[in-house]
Amino acid sequence: MKVMDKKSCTYRQGVIVALNGTKARVQFINESACASCHAKAACGMGDTKLYEIDALVAEGEDLHVGDHVFVSVRNDQGYLAIFLGYGLPFLLLMLGLVLFNLLGFSELQMALSMLGTLVVYYLMLYWFRSRLSRRFSFTITSERK
Repeated sequence: MKVMDKKSCTYRQGVIVALNGTKARVQFINESACASCHAKAACGMGDTKLYEIDALVAEGEDLHVGDHVFVSVRNDQGYLAIFLGYGLPFLLLMLGLVLFNLLGFSELQMALSMLGTLVVYYLMLYWFRSRLSRRFSFTITSERK
């Protein structure tokens, strides 16, 4: 496992909730920007959610359930995830809009066709999730590097 410089990675702090060999399940809290605001109770905008991910344990790390750790992901992986989740579907919608319009579809037919295109696209992402998961990997370390 190669060590990445800190400029090319994004780190999040979390807590290990389960260990299984070289993999660990890490839980972390994702807070909205206003979750730490003193007035969040009055406006109801404070949003906090618990997330769990599976991550690889770095070599030489002696970790236990309950340890606070840092989870890192390479920035280029994040960019690819954003492109696959938002960029490519947007491009498909725009391409579909032009194509279905040139083919003379009615507005209802275009809307249903584009919706069908998105359903097929996201089903393909779901079917190929195991192949995609090889491209996306989270790494756990006990300290931020």
